[in-house]
Amino acid sequence: MKKLGILLITLLLLFTGFAMAAPSYCNRVEAGSYIDMTVANVVTTSETRFIVPDADDKVELNYGITVTDLEGLSSIGEAAAYMEVVIHEGRNSSAILGDMFEEIRYTDSTSIFGSLMFFNKNMHYESA
Repeated sequence: MKKLGILLITLLLLFTGFAMAAPSYCNRVEAGSYIDMTVANVVTTSETRFIVPDADDKVELNYGITVTDLEGLSSIGEAAAYMEVVIHEGRNSSAILGDMFEEIRYTDSTSIFGSLMFFNKNMHYESA
């Protein structure tokens, strides 16, 4: 009888876990730049799409930085750019079986220091 009770509880937990409809998820994407210069000609661009009409549409982040000379004078100092992506995917929304199924992390950073005639970094993220 004890084995039958454990089997019924196990089946009930499995059925409850598989009956949940939507998996839980959370994505965070961050991009930016840093400059510390005495002479600088810097342009940054940022473009996002995170409000979409349909769940099949993808969210997107584009970020870029360009450092060039200023009327023939080198840009002097430090420039850096980065993108950090953290993706959490859930298998189901049951607290008993656990929400998080996997975590994916991606980090990209580039920095340069000195007398700069040209530095360019463009980054792109698009959800799957």
